[in-house]
Amino acid sequence: MKLPSTRSLRQKLLGMVLVTTLVALIVALAAMIGYDLSAYHRTLVSDMTTQAELLGRTIAPALAFDDTRMAKENLSLLRFRPLPFMSRLRMGLSVLALQRGRQDVAAFEAMTAKEWIRRRMGQAAWDKVWGPLLRGKFGSRSEDISMAWLWKKLVLRREVKGQDIGGERLGYPRHSW
Repeated sequence: MKLPSTRSLRQKLLGMVLVTTLVALIVALAAMIGYDLSAYHRTLVSDMTTQAELLGRTIAPALAFDDTRMAKENLSLLRFRPLPFMSRLRMGLSVLALQRGRQDVAAFEAMTAKEWIRRRMGQAAWDKVWGPLLRGKFGSRSEDISMAWLWKKLVLRREVKGQDIGGERLGYPRHSW
């Protein structure tokens, strides 16, 4: 036995139209989200590929070496795991810019090495690389070392010429470095 429906035909048709419209909206929304995610993924991959290409073209001249031993030593910075890749790259490019930049120590006399390193290379480079190196050499005075000192040390290694190129010829008193 069927129960008589209390709804009119008009209400039933209106309900079916509303349900059908809701289902169509949900399907359209899912299709739009799928398309947007797909487009975002393609754009992201394309942008990252372009950025990697630009980065590669920018640093390629800096990574051209005649000596494989020297190339391995310099490229080992890019494999240094305690620092993220971008921090390693930033640190390497900062040292390269310092070595190839102005040859005037006066610009570095008014600041400490810590200030310069944190500003140019980032806090991570100070915490993981330069801070421990300078603390090992200077102890509690490591944060007071002038940037002029570090500048000269880094530029001195760049000034090796002639038959000494590719083979460092610097001397230090025992247990001083």
